[in-house]
Amino acid sequence: MNTLKQTLRRGRKNGNHKSGNNARFKRISLMGKKYNGIIDQITNPIDASNRFINLALHSIGDNSQGRQFLLESKQGIRKTAVLLKKLNEYSKKIENEIREIANKND
Repeated sequence: MNTLKQTLRRGRKNGNHKSGNNARFKRISLMGKKYNGIIDQITNPIDASNRFINLALHSIGDNSQGRQFLLESKQGIRKTAVLLKKLNEYSKKIENEIREIANKND
């Protein structure tokens, strides 16, 4: 399976970059920026939910069933936050790679 970087380089080696690849690079880069914005919009409510759970944990009894539910919810939110962080890092990495390739084509 080819990586995005390999595919873009192959197009550059074949001389296709002058006939529209640069526009594609820019579109893909723009998609990465929009993707980062979407991740930010998803992360904000997750952070708020995590803060709310922390507040609830401080006000609930130590041995209650509700506390166990809140702890499980907090664990799920942490996993989701870690996943979003990884997706965001990957998106930025791809965006930087595309920017580098596009700059080499100019």
